[in-house]
Amino acid sequence: MRYPPSLTRRRLLVGTTTSALAAFLAVRMRSSAPAIPSDKRTPWEPIQFDRASPPVPVVEHVVKSADGTPIAVQEYGQPRGTAPTLVMLHGYPNSHAVWFPILPWLVDEFHVLTYDMRGVGNSGKPDDVDSYVLDRLDEDFSAVVDNFAPDERVHYIGHDFGGVIGWDLLTKPELASRIASFTTFGAPSFDMFGAWFRRHVAFADQPFGLLDILNQMIRIPEFWGFAAKPVVAATWARIPRSTSIFDQAVRWLHKMSNEPREANHPNDDGYHAGLAYTANFSDRVMNPRYTSLPAGTPPVQTLEGVYDRFFSNEFQASMDSFGIPIERRLYNAGHWGIATTANDQIANLIRSWVRINSDS
Repeated sequence: MRYPPSLTRRRLLVGTTTSALAAFLAVRMRSSAPAIPSDKRTPWEPIQFDRASPPVPVVEHVVKSADGTPIAVQEYGQPRGTAPTLVMLHGYPNSHAVWFPILPWLVDEFHVLTYDMRGVGNSGKPDDVDSYVLDRLDEDFSAVVDNFAPDERVHYIGHDFGGVIGWDLLTKPELASRIASFTTFGAPSFDMFGAWFRRHVAFADQPFGLLDILNQMIRIPEFWGFAAKPVVAATWARIPRSTSIFDQAVRWLHKMSNEPREANHPNDDGYHAGLAYTANFSDRVMNPRYTSLPAGTPPVQTLEGVYDRFFSNEFQASMDSFGIPIERRLYNAGHWGIATTANDQIANLIRSWVRINSDS
């Protein structure tokens, strides 16, 4: 089903207007330091990691989601039914490989499942935007747990867009009942961002509210840049004798994050996964599906990198107004600390949270 012309025009207007404002302030804003107290930071140098193969044994599967889209699933660690199950979903623009560096600290204790979001890796790559709405992405999670953890409540761990999906799972009772705990890497939902956005455009919060909004929109250009499908296609077009426009932008943005990002990500994957922003961001910000989470929501922790230059503290704070207790914990790394950190600090944060909230 095609989007109504009015919705397409609205998305184009939001994208072009915000991008113009972002471009005006980008040079100044990208050099600003993260608002984390200095006593919470210690020297940190990000490292490269090998994306070619996992460092632990893996069994690969493919399952069909409700709409027939194949979803590539990777299984590690302890046998099913003998240990708590972790379901780990990557963000954008990544694949399940982003979890490789922390797997060695998890597989001795847990049954671990990762999977490639539709549009990425060996998962299916639908071409229509409607196939990437959050309802479809939630169904992918259901397909994974129904096949590989059918009789248990799993511990969901979402990085970046994987965290966005996790929040949506918590709003649906039939899916929230499958989750024992939720860990998000500093990523609020788009609906949360919508509520935060409206508070910050209120007259009483000016002019600083608009500055906070622009600060966050510059940090994650996918929000405004991918409002329309043609923008996603143009972003991932290949430059002769080079990589995609997105890769070129990433190289420049490294100056902001000082952290390896998954550059040279396949153009086809980047394009298709990018449609998840087209399908959801402006719609959820303008028409949020929820403004609070119910009592009985599974326990939530948010892990926030003290060097994360992509999620502002103001943006992360939007999680605090949704009516449930949230355990906020810091780790000494950047946005991709799960892939670029040489110690087990993040794995320990995951492991301790799962132990506390395991049924057994």
